[in-house]
Amino acid sequence: MASESKFRTATEFVGTLSIVLSLIFVGLELRHANNVAEADAVMQINAMYLETSVSAEHDPDLIRSLAEKFEIEEAVVRRGFRNVQTMNIIEAAWTSFDRGIMDEDHLNAYLTDGCVVLFPEGFSGSIVTHSGATPWNEYKRVLNPKFVNKFETFCRAL
Repeated sequence: MASESKFRTATEFVGTLSIVLSLIFVGLELRHANNVAEADAVMQINAMYLETSVSAEHDPDLIRSLAEKFEIEEAVVRRGFRNVQTMNIIEAAWTSFDRGIMDEDHLNAYLTDGCVVLFPEGFSGSIVTHSGATPWNEYKRVLNPKFVNKFETFCRAL
């Protein structure tokens, strides 16, 4: 009788443990699926923005109008569009890395390209956008702070 009771208790414990472990596994899978979905959404949004930005960059009337409005050269407006496109691409890559979808070597390749395109003469205090030179401290306020920290550290180390 006592051994039957011990067997029942052990069986109940194993059953309860397997249920708990199953729930933990399901929770981890849900977290991973959410991370993938979030990174995918960021990439899709950035891809749409990139497409719009590329179209705008090749619209001579828009370029002329922005150059006149901000009193800068048309070449600066075009460079600004490219810079904003580059920033969106590398921020999307960072989001993929942060969510465990991209490895650090691939992220570093994106960051290297981004640093070179955005700061050709070395990391500086401003970034050229379609409206002209914008102070980096002002521009980075719209970006993810963890991304900004990684990006600044990486660019300064180049």
